[in-house]
Amino acid sequence: MRRLLLSGALLFLPGVSCHPALEVDRERVQPDVLTTLHAGEEAAVMIALTPPPGFGDPAADQERIRAEISRMQAEVLSAVDTADFRPRQPFLSIPAMAGTLRTERGLRTLLEHRYVRRVDLDPAGGGGQPPVGGQTTPGHQP
Repeated sequence: MRRLLLSGALLFLPGVSCHPALEVDRERVQPDVLTTLHAGEEAAVMIALTPPPGFGDPAADQERIRAEISRMQAEVLSAVDTADFRPRQPFLSIPAMAGTLRTERGLRTLLEHRYVRRVDLDPAGGGGQPPVGGQTTPGHQP
């Protein structure tokens, strides 16, 4: 009985996470994403989604493919809490999206989603290439 009470008490220790440490699968996530989150910073990320059927086939119905990409993006976004991930840039014709990852929990949720193929840092921070000549738009950090 005493052993049972002690093990139960361990479940309520403050500061102890219920989730095991997230192991980084280098095939699915750039290790620097987790390093950035561990440093207490938000990570500007690019999320690659699984391409829908017909993607890359010029003979395929492009309108259907764009609709499928939009549906996939919406499904991924509905799975992750806004406290963990803030979307920044959806793409109309590419199965990907850019955003700001705020927590390790958000990364875990993304990686568990069936449509998420890979998560990488977005060096441009805005879902695209930095502006020519280093000029930025308000709120954009090169």
